[in-house]
Order: sequence, then C-alpha cells, then structure tokens
Amino acid sequence: MSLQQEPRHKWWTFCAVSVGTFQSVSIISMISVSLPTLVEQLGADLTSVQWVILAYSITMAGLLLAFGRLGDVIGRKKIFVSGFIVFGIGCGLCSLSNSLATLVASRVLQAIGGAMLVSNSTALITSIFSSSERGRALGLNATVVSVAMMVGPALSGLLIDNLGWRAVFQAHVLISLIGAVLALITLPNIAKQDDLRFDFIGALLLSMTLVSLTIAFNQGRQRGWLSPVVLSLLGVWVVSFVLFVIVETRQEQPVLDLRLLRNREFAIGNAGAFIMSVGGTGVSLALPFFVQNVLGYSVTELGLMLMAQSAANSVVAPVSGWLTDWLGPRWLTSLGLALGALALILLGALGPGVTHSAVVLRLVLLGVGLGFFSTPNNVAVMGSVKPERFGTASGFMGTMRHLGTTLGLAAIGAVFSDRTAYHASLGSSAGETTGLAGGFQDVMWLVAGLYVLGSALCLAQNRGKPATPAD
Repeated sequence: MSLQQEPRHKWWTFCAVSVGTFQSVSIISMISVSLPTLVEQLGADLTSVQWVILAYSITMAGLLLAFGRLGDVIGRKKIFVSGFIVFGIGCGLCSLSNSLATLVASRVLQAIGGAMLVSNSTALITSIFSSSERGRALGLNATVVSVAMMVGPALSGLLIDNLGWRAVFQAHVLISLIGAVLALITLPNIAKQDDLRFDFIGALLLSMTLVSLTIAFNQGRQRGWLSPVVLSLLGVWVVSFVLFVIVETRQEQPVLDLRLLRNREFAIGNAGAFIMSVGGTGVSLALPFFVQNVLGYSVTELGLMLMAQSAANSVVAPVSGWLTDWLGPRWLTSLGLALGALALILLGALGPGVTHSAVVLRLVLLGVGLGFFSTPNNVAVMGSVKPERFGTASGFMGTMRHLGTTLGLAAIGAVFSDRTAYHASLGSSAGETTGLAGGFQDVMWLVAGLYVLGSALCLAQNRGKPATPAD
C-alpha cells in the first residue's frame, strides 16, 4: 500500500515537516537581527561577524542536493529526524560559544542539520499527499515559511532584549527536540530500497562546485574579481564542475541525474525558482536604502512594510495551492511572476515624498504575485519526477534558491552600487538621495525584466496538471 493511501497520519506528518520548515527559515531572520549584538559582545567587526550567516548559507548550498539524494537512498525519515538532532546540537554549541570562531564552526554543524531538513521537507509532503491534494499541502507549507519570516525578527528581538543572544539558539534547541519527537512518531517508515545507491564521489564534487562558486561570488566584490583568492576559487569551481559532469555521466545512479534537466517541467521550474530568488535578493538589498535614506522612514516602519508582503504571501500561498490542484501550475506560475514584475515596475516608479501606504500596496502586490508562483512551481517540479527522485528534486530546488540568493547579492549588489554612483554624479544638490533613488529604480526595473522572462518561461510548461510519473 502506498503512502498516499494512508490518510490518517498525513496531517500529523505535515505538522512534523512544518516544524522543520519553521525552524530552518526563522533562524535565518533571527540571526540577522542579532548581528549588532554579536559585534558588541564578541568584540569583532561587522565583516567578520557576517561569517555567522555566510558559514550557514555556504554549507547549506553545498549539501542540500546531496542530502536530498541520500534521503531517496536510505529513507527520508532517517535523514529528517537526524536533521533535527544535528540542528539541535549545533544550536546548543552556538549558545555555549565564547568566541566568533567557535560560533562560526557551530553554525556549520547547524547548517548540516538544516540541509537535512530543508532538502527532504518538500519530498516528504509530496510523498504523503496524493496529486489531488498536493497543491493544498505545499501551499500551507509555503504559509509556514511566510509566518516564520514574519515572526523571526520580532521573536529574536524579544529574546535578545530580555535574555541575551544565546537565548535565540537555546529556543531552537527546544524546537529541535519537539520536532525530532514528532517526526519519530508521525513520519512513515519506508523500507530501504536495496537497488538504490549513494554516489559519494559525485556528492563531494558537487559540494566543491557549489561551495567554491558561492564563496567566489561572495568575495568577488570585497577582494576584487581578479584577486588571487577569487581566481583560485573560480579555478576550483571550473575543475570540480568539469569532473562532476564527467563522473555523473558515467555513474549508473548519480547524485544528480543530468537527464533530469531534459525534463521540461523540472528544468523550467528550477529556472523559475532561481529567477525568483535573484529577484527577491534585489528587493531585500535595495529597498531598505530607498525606504530609509530617500523616503525617511524608520527601521521599524520598514519592518512593518516587509511584514505586509509576507502576510500577503502567506494568505495567497494556500489559495494558489488549491487552484493548482484544480487548474495545474502553468498559468498560475506565469501569472505570479507577471504580478511580481508589475509590482516591481510600480515600486521603481516611486520617488521622494511618497506615502507609507503607497509602498505597502506595492509590496502586498509583490507578495500576492510570489504567493501565486511558489506553490504551483513546487508542484510542477515535484510532479515531474518519479517518487524515488523526490529527495533529489527537493534538494535541487533548494540549491537553486540558495544559488539565486548568493549570485543575486553579488550581481545585483554591483548594479545597485554602480547605478547609484552614476545617478549621484549627475550633479544634483541632493546627490546621495538622488543617487539612491535612481539606483533603486534601475534595480527594480532590472528585476522586473527578469520576472517577465520567468513568466514567459513558465508558459512553456505542459498544459494541464502534471501527473506524477509511475514507478
């Protein structure tokens, strides 16, 4: 009997997966809020403290696909439960750290657990729910992501103000314990498939490829793209990528079956996830400068504006999931990115003196658009592969999102900096404000163009609802 024929425990399973989703998303925003406190109490500069975030992000990018495939091979329950345990141990060590070096090392361990959770969460939901319910379940999971993004900063501020920065990690130790127990009880036991094997060499080469590329783009703007460190990293990336392709084409069971990229739904869905992440990075990078330095609003007001976007996303995501079960993902994903592009064009048209509500309405429209895109896109990707590849597909999507964020920070950050300097040089008496306003507009319209491209790409998906391929 398949997992999808056992309805009694599927919503309990969904709860266990949602705990992992909430934990892995909320910790990112919570740590961002704690950076100024870490600078003060650890006696380090901001550039060094940023490695508390970078170590986590880089480790996740390098391991998501490997743990997704490992879940396919040895069982997703084992990986998911282990993820809670490793994540919790990492959080405990973070809370005990007395130096930046030990904190960063502990964050690497925490990220290993996070990769175990993130890479298998979508796969677990896809395995448990039938194709007729999958959109609704993935939509609700997307709502959990939005809620985690909203409450993370507020919860972090509350804990830091009253209990100190260590309490942020201690709270996640408790969440890990709850999640591990819930996952042990509710997740179905799936017998190991003896005919599946894990490609350790391919996983190592893939991790080297992703980690070297991620660090190279991160360091490129700081050290210069022609610096020896960056050129060496790019060299490692090229060599490891070439070796990865050679090894994977000869492996009977590769960690990433490159033939999946011939699957139109799989390729387009992951391209869309990449484009969405690049665009989201552009907004998160440029909007704070525009809102605070050009419009003159406070950090608190900026936070409330961004909460409006997340709230709209959390409301629309389950609706788009339900519509996907009925209409299929093709038109919904295209509509979502088109609405996102419209919102960005309208944001780019803003200038000094606009009201708080004008910004909020545009961010709400952006949240609606991304809510219409994310869930149908997840359904399209997961429905395009066989069940024994669910973990691989889930891990690949997560990798594309992390790469989109990392490369977006480097590329769009450079565009924003250059265009701001260009507009400031035009000679206005309010040079800094004019420069930021012009740079913000250029970035918004650039990202809008990417979203238009993504919207057109989504229309190339197959018509109707994608059926899960048979075993």
